[in-house]
Amino acid sequence: MMDVMKMIIDANMQALYVLGPEGEMLMKVKELESKLTAYAAEHPDAMDIVGEAGLRDEYNKLYMDIMTGGSGSISAEAVMGRMGDIQDKYDDDAVQKQIKAELSAILDALVFGWNDAKENIWAGHIYMDKYAQAMVVTRKLARRFYDFIYNDMGLSI
Repeated sequence: MMDVMKMIIDANMQALYVLGPEGEMLMKVKELESKLTAYAAEHPDAMDIVGEAGLRDEYNKLYMDIMTGGSGSISAEAVMGRMGDIQDKYDDDAVQKQIKAELSAILDALVFGWNDAKENIWAGHIYMDKYAQAMVVTRKLARRFYDFIYNDMGLSI
């Protein structure tokens, strides 16, 4: 599996792991991670790994089950408290720098992949058509990823 795909899976799973699942919930999180990894191995060009694998509902339900302790209900105060705990964990400057470095590495990998495909096309490689397809997919991924970083997360790298 590509390192970029592993990073995307890790990023999706981090939202669950940071909630601190234990016991049965932790086993369900690991099972979901295994399903995502298996799907990614068969579909290395997937852009929305959770959605394309058909696991969005399972992911969301698992997230809520962990948040609510399986009860299905949680108070607004508990949600805000939990969000505050998570935010405090990620507000540390060292953690922010690490997050930006990892996001930058993912973007660098996408740009490198696009450039490598371009160079193979210019060199007249026998699989030029495959490299052209790879360029298109990589360009879409890079644009979506950068848009997510800049517009959704409000980060500049």
